[in-house]
Amino acid sequence: MNHFAKHSIKSERCVSQMQLTAGDSAPISAKIGISVEDAAALPSLDVAAERKIERLAMKVGENLFNFMQSFCGVDGSKLVVPMDILDRWFNKFQERAKRDPGFLKSFAL
Repeated sequence: MNHFAKHSIKSERCVSQMQLTAGDSAPISAKIGISVEDAAALPSLDVAAERKIERLAMKVGENLFNFMQSFCGVDGSKLVVPMDILDRWFNKFQERAKRDPGFLKSFAL
């Protein structure tokens, strides 16, 4: 029997704070929160829009992968790329979008 079906749930929040460390670096604070809301209070989901955004993200990711692939080397079983590869890709992506208005439209679905 589902006990939650009998009771209305009011908005409740749970926040957890933690500190993360990497090696000898200073700790980083992070907060993770979960909110339980009444389903009727949440905005409706537009599944078609969500899928369109997902496909757009996949195309942008594919563009990044193809760019990185042209600069990678192999070290044993690892692919190695220059440390500044993301900056170089993003700058090129932005410049092309400014130069060619149709470039971003090619990512639209």
